[in-house]
Amino acid sequence: METISPNADPIDVLKQSSGSMIVFGIIMACLGVLAIMSPLVTGVAIAMILGVLILLYGVMRALCAFKATDWGTGAIRFISGAVSIV
Repeated sequence: METISPNADPIDVLKQSSGSMIVFGIIMACLGVLAIMSPLVTGVAIAMILGVLILLYGVMRALCAFKATDWGTGAIRFISGAVSIV
């Protein structure tokens, strides 16, 4: 794999990465067909991903509460983070 310089011509960059983009597109199309064929598995997977993202958001929100400039803002951030975790 070749490193792309920041000053490279956009057409050259597209030519270099076109093969990997085609492979990525084929993989995404196959995953889309699988998602259509099994909606139960797709729904459960999406629910799990969203649950993990909301949990991570709550943890980060609660941790950011300790960097607040005043007590009220920190308390609100910590409470909203705790509610997101629960």
